[in-house]
Amino acid sequence: MRLLEELDERQVRLGYVNCVVLTAGRQLDTRTALRRRFDGFVFRRVYEDAAEAAEFLAYIDDEGRQALSRQDHQRQRERGGSKNSRDPIAVLRPDQPRGGFRYVSHLWLLQRCMPSHLGPLAPDRSEVFLEHARHLGLLAETYALTETGYILKQLLLQHDPALLEGRASSNPLHVGRRLAVRALYMWALLENDAVTPFLLREFLSRRQNDPELLAAATKKLIDGFGRGARIDSALEMKALHAYHERVAKGASAAKTDQCPPSRSARRGLLAFIERGATAQPGFKIHRHHVRPRLEHYVDIGLLGRRRDARASETVYEPLPDTRRAVEVWAPLLEDPKTIRRFLDSRFFEAAARVFNVGQARPCTRWESLLYFARAFELVYREIGFTPGRTVAFTACLLALEEARLAEIDTMFEAVYAGAKTDLGGHLIFSGGSRFDREFLIRVKPEIVPALRARIARDAGTSSCGGQDDRVS
Repeated sequence: MRLLEELDERQVRLGYVNCVVLTAGRQLDTRTALRRRFDGFVFRRVYEDAAEAAEFLAYIDDEGRQALSRQDHQRQRERGGSKNSRDPIAVLRPDQPRGGFRYVSHLWLLQRCMPSHLGPLAPDRSEVFLEHARHLGLLAETYALTETGYILKQLLLQHDPALLEGRASSNPLHVGRRLAVRALYMWALLENDAVTPFLLREFLSRRQNDPELLAAATKKLIDGFGRGARIDSALEMKALHAYHERVAKGASAAKTDQCPPSRSARRGLLAFIERGATAQPGFKIHRHHVRPRLEHYVDIGLLGRRRDARASETVYEPLPDTRRAVEVWAPLLEDPKTIRRFLDSRFFEAAARVFNVGQARPCTRWESLLYFARAFELVYREIGFTPGRTVAFTACLLALEEARLAEIDTMFEAVYAGAKTDLGGHLIFSGGSRFDREFLIRVKPEIVPALRARIARDAGTSSCGGQDDRVS
């Protein structure tokens, strides 16, 4: 049972995780080197007098331009003197810009395609997204891409090979550009943040401004996890209770500290410390734990965001996808311990319903093998064999985009069955076990045209009254 226990208020946009993944690789890496590449990508300067600045502005509507103007005004204000005016050697530095500039990621964030403009990232805090990518299971402890992280990178680059060029038309912060990417992030949230379905269900019955939103969702998670729990679940239950205690304490503080004293009533260093120790922590649960989660749901289309909402109103609103998600996640709401089984056997059928993929039908055996072969071309390892689960997960994502349904389990079954046919020579296995159904594999490219021919033949047979062989 996993939870995103260490969230930060800056981690609201999943698109920055895209940028981390795009600058990472499968090789062992260091935190410093990866952060340097990430910073170089998202904090590239776009100067106002450059031609590309006009290209970026063409993708930003009036609301975004007003936000840019406010940022410029705030940057130009000098409170007691700017850093440069207080630094006597600032004029000697060779990298001083001659004109105004904006970071490329800030321009991406304000594009009209973005569902939310919240969350501009500052260069001095960029490391928070390296950790966020790790907590979502996309980076390993060595800061190399995990298998899921590599799948995400390949899906992003396959959809838009120009992403790493930093163009205005190629916005890596826009998670909703591709269905497979949205589905992958939904998988990552369910796998690494078990409170996800419970928080969405609570949102349907509560307001965003309710400070007890996350505490109530975590309590329901504990109740569901506790039903039929075994003795070996004691450590997980202890961690859940510890997290609930944290968020419940913060929610209680938020209710009692909603009206902090005015500045005129509290002055001096002691007053500043007291405000930071009492009033501010009262709201940090919502700021650091609730809002990032809700913004993640906005990014993948599970929640809507009202940009015209007033401060006293909730800025979030449920969508049809929100209600469909709560409905299809009923097994997890009943017994969250079944999350692993759900991801392997029911996730993609649920995703098709959540994202309203019209008239999705199960793959036949040959269709499953074709998606598996196509996925192998996308995520294979150049040296050695590739984990079968990596290929199967990618294959299911590709199938979902074309309104075809396959699950990890059924994909494995199709590969095992295909190995026993005359096409088995194109599937080269290494290792594996009949107990855990895991294997390493290489797929010869010659299998693709053979599979297309068989699918076309079966389609012709089916149109004449025959039956196709579906994988159930």
